[in-house]
Amino acid sequence: AFEEDLTPRDSRRLARRALYELLIDSLEINHYYHPRNIDELLRNVPVEGLEKIHRALEGGRGAVGAAAHLGNFQLLAIRLSKEEFNFSFLVKDPKNPHFAKAWYKYMDTIPVNRINFVSRVSAAKGAFRALGRGDFVMMVADEFKRRGGVEVNFFGKTTMLAAGPAAIALKTGAPMLPINIFRGKKSCYRVVVDDQIEFAPTGDVEKDIRNYSQLRTDIMERYVRELSLIHISEPTR
Repeated sequence: AFEEDLTPRDSRRLARRALYELLIDSLEINHYYHPRNIDELLRNVPVEGLEKIHRALEGGRGAVGAAAHLGNFQLLAIRLSKEEFNFSFLVKDPKNPHFAKAWYKYMDTIPVNRINFVSRVSAAKGAFRALGRGDFVMMVADEFKRRGGVEVNFFGKTTMLAAGPAAIALKTGAPMLPINIFRGKKSCYRVVVDDQIEFAPTGDVEKDIRNYSQLRTDIMERYVRELSLIHISEPTR
């Protein structure tokens, strides 16, 4: 993504920082997912733009939270589950069954209401039910999709992105809000809720899903650039 923008030194620094983030994320998840540390979580992980979620939910159709594999997205789910609105997390089973078992045990302890992604059909039905009762449904759907994806432009290159968030939002009329989590100092974070994506459907379903997904991709690219600049400028501890 940054082949023309980063020096070799910056690339190495970014790679080291990414490895550090991966390791420290696991430790922080174990810490914050324990019920006795919930008060600490609420203090150390404030939510900016929370009023945007409440405003989106006023329409009575729920809302879609479009997240990505940026930052500690597992922590993002537990933090939002502690707010004063119904929250559901669409979860795809991790490939490692031992990790999946431990992760689900943590979520059930909090608890975090989850929609298990067994298949596209079951995931969509679960999301429809949650949105129908007015939930804020968080979806982490930024992976490359060889099959069943939608074509978007990401960092100047064509790729295939999961169509689910856009398709579900269009089908239900639920607004979609990009959401991300940024690391601070000493295991503190800040959750940032972006403005609702403004989109007017044309009635051409395939075209609408593609264009809506592109808007989500543009915002995700901005997040990636912001996080990368932070990681390059801050030395790995």
